Amino acid sequence: MLASAGAALVLAGFFSDWFDGTAEFAAQDFSGFDLARLIRNLEIVRPEDEGKLRVAAVVMYMMPALAVNAGVLAWPPAHPLLSLATSSLAAVYAAILLAALLLLSATGLTDLGGVLGAPEGGFWASVVGVLSLAAAATLQLRSRAAPAVRE
Repeated sequence: MLASAGAALVLAGFFSDWFDGTAEFAAQDFSGFDLARLIRNLEIVRPEDEGKLRVAAVVMYMMPALAVNAGVLAWPPAHPLLSLATSSLAAVYAAILLAALLLLSATGLTDLGGVLGAPEGGFWASVVGVLSLAAAATLQLRSRAAPAVRE
């Protein structure tokens, strides 16, 4: 149940506003989907980086896909080990992606810092979803590790 709720939050957050645009993008908010689409569309102006940009877009699109798979496998947990592995993978994958985006938007390491502003509600919903997926995986792991109580 917790993994399904976390997956729903990650999915809803991905299509909601993640970052507020700054400078010439002040009138634009960016969702996770918008960022992935912008990366994919950069192939038009940067054909020499076509392969890298396509991989970066796929990396972005994989975050909600993994979360949805974790949510589906957790309800009902017909295969607990597969559910545990998928929840863990989705949580780690999304946490790394969100942390990287937060770092890139908050620092001057790339030009992205001048385009993306502060994180917004959709970003934080995705973070809560990731925490829920991680909590679900932790609870599943604990229940598997706990010795069976016999009467």
